[in-house]
Amino acid sequence: MIKGIVRTTIFEKELKRYGLSVELIKVLNYLIERQALPQKYNNHRLQGKYSDFYDCHVKPDLILIYRYKDDYLELARLGTHSELFKC
Repeated sequence: MIKGIVRTTIFEKELKRYGLSVELIKVLNYLIERQALPQKYNNHRLQGKYSDFYDCHVKPDLILIYRYKDDYLELARLGTHSELFKC
């Protein structure tokens, strides 16, 4: 179990935009308990400058970017693929 949750300022803004859906609550419960996410969430580690982070698909085009840092869960971003990974 984690000690706490850290939410970035941008995550807070994005959460207001997308809302706290049932699916997001399910994902957060898995992450808080440090349980493996079911395959349907397509959880995977990011590469490059975000190599400390993971992303999972809360919905087909709603992505949560997060990481575990020490004993905390950091919620970094929430948005669509095109919003989060602009080329």
